[in-house]
Amino acid sequence: MAVLSVFGAHVVLYLIPVGYIGPLLTRLDPGIAIFLLLSAFLLYRPFVQARYDGSPPPAVFPFAARRILRIVPVYWLALPIVALWLGEHDVFTLHGIVTYFGFAQIYDAHTIGGGIGQAWTICVEMTFYALLPVWAWGLRRIPFRSRRGFLASELGVLAGIFLFSVVWKSLAFQTGPPRPGLGPAKVTPELFTLPAFLDSLAFGMALAVLSVVLSARSAPSRPERLIDRVPWLAWAAAALLWWLSGIGGGTAHAGSTAGYIAHQELNVLVAVALFLPAIFGDHRRGWLRRLLASRVLVWLATISYGFYLWHLAVMHQLAKAGWVTDAPVAFTIASFVLSAALGAASYYLVGRYFIALGRRLPRGRRDGGARRSPAGELPPARAAALPEGAAASRPRG
Repeated sequence: MAVLSVFGAHVVLYLIPVGYIGPLLTRLDPGIAIFLLLSAFLLYRPFVQARYDGSPPPAVFPFAARRILRIVPVYWLALPIVALWLGEHDVFTLHGIVTYFGFAQIYDAHTIGGGIGQAWTICVEMTFYALLPVWAWGLRRIPFRSRRGFLASELGVLAGIFLFSVVWKSLAFQTGPPRPGLGPAKVTPELFTLPAFLDSLAFGMALAVLSVVLSARSAPSRPERLIDRVPWLAWAAAALLWWLSGIGGGTAHAGSTAGYIAHQELNVLVAVALFLPAIFGDHRRGWLRRLLASRVLVWLATISYGFYLWHLAVMHQLAKAGWVTDAPVAFTIASFVLSAALGAASYYLVGRYFIALGRRLPRGRRDGGARRSPAGELPPARAAALPEGAAASRPRG
């Protein structure tokens, strides 16, 4: 869903100038928030579970090695090919090699959109990977005596970094230069680096905290039961929030700091609402969860990283060949098919082998005893040992 949203947003950018797209579809930018929430939830949850149980956390070296094996090989494969294809020759200079191959393009306004332009989000992710074990280590130093104390320590600190991110973006938006051709949108490193996205990441981490605590309860809470029985209600809320987020033209056309921040946080709330049925409730219940588990979406998710890296270069070349003006529908279909083909090739020829190598690494030490949670309940089996893509909660019943 994240990659489809980003793909749709970029299709819109090509089709708007020739008048083929209505204003409603210019709101397809919650994809980045979904992407970051997903990453924060899945990667932070094992650390949260370990702190809640009092068990050893995931080992740092295997965690870092798995992240590098997941991200770097496919990126290093795609980057030189895309750079040659698009004529981005600065990628192959000494400065370009350090900047683009070293995930540092977001720290200079002139390189943010260079190389693989959309890979600036991968740079943000890499800094988050570096921060997460340090963050988890710091939280483990804070003692707690009850479930309430655990929640207060985790959610309180996350609320603080959320507010910090909002203030950071507000100041950066006021001082950054506008992007030519995109209205008041700003291109400044402060809006493309980790602090500007700590709000999305904080929500994903908060969902991980709530998931761990609620899964330790003997019976589901009332909100969990509602999400379990009526999962589409959360998606209806997401649709409403998505509609509200587009008022004023979205991020690219935000004319004020307040409008920019409101749009950004509405995108985060859209992502949260989309996540709820996937995190809570019986995963076998309802058409919506069956849709999320469908083979087509699961396969697209499997190749989504490569799809994400290739799709903008594909669109650029098709637009250069005149497809946008001559055949806009064919442009959209061909962009999707070619991006999916290149994404699949990246995964099946390169990515899956490095991912498999990463899965062989240990996920951390395990102690043999079963420690009771602060609330006096026996927590579920060590969720810290779950694979990063595993189901986040247990079916109830």
